[in-house]
Amino acid sequence: MSTFGEIVLEEHTFIQARHLVRPFSAHAGVTCRGYSGPLQRRVTDFGAEKSYARAAQQVKEHYGIEVPAGAIRSITQAHGERLLQAPEIIQGPASTQEVSPLIAESDGSMIPTSPLY
Repeated sequence: MSTFGEIVLEEHTFIQARHLVRPFSAHAGVTCRGYSGPLQRRVTDFGAEKSYARAAQQVKEHYGIEVPAGAIRSITQAHGERLLQAPEIIQGPASTQEVSPLIAESDGSMIPTSPLY
C-alpha cells in the first residue's frame, strides 16, 4: 500500500540454491503487502493521537486506503519503540557547552506584575 493507492508489480523471480530470489524487490526495497514510508508516517500520526480503529477510519477517509487497525497498531508501536531506543531524536544532540539561565515572566504577558506603592 502507498499514499498513491494500490500499486501492482509484476516481476521475474528466480530460484537459486532452493531460495526464491526477487531481484527487483531487493533492489527497490519493497516487500509484498508492505507499507510505504510516507504511508507509515501518516498512519503513525493518526495512530499516536487516536484509537487504532479511529485511525483506520481516518486513513480511509483521507487517502482512500483500507489499513487494518492491527497494522496501524503494529506500525505505530514500532515507530514508538525506535524513538525510545534513540532519545537524541526527541531531545536533540547532547551539548557539552554550559548554558546560562534565563529569567522571564512566568505569566506569559511580559508585563511586570509587582504591586505599585
